[in-house]
Amino acid sequence: MPPVAVTPTVLSAFWRQRMGELFPAETVLFDTKTMGQLAVFIRKIGEDRALPAVAFALKNWADFRYKANLELTGLEVAPRVPAIGFMLRHRAILISVMDACD
Repeated sequence: MPPVAVTPTVLSAFWRQRMGELFPAETVLFDTKTMGQLAVFIRKIGEDRALPAVAFALKNWADFRYKANLELTGLEVAPRVPAIGFMLRHRAILISVMDACD
């Protein structure tokens, strides 16, 4: 079976499913802005790494959040629950945390 192309629709479905498993109390809604952020995330991080990066971030949100908070300046604080916009803005931190765990 050939690999599935990672599109915003595929990534949003995966996100919804994993959030339901890992953060069952949280409601997941994808509007036009969020779908656009998923598309940019895929483009910036690469289609081959997008799904593994989201899987890693969701599973290891506390660790990613901690590392991101160490590097953030000013008033910005990592959100308590996973947010694609935050992952997109801080994808370099996400990649470094992922690579450190390999």
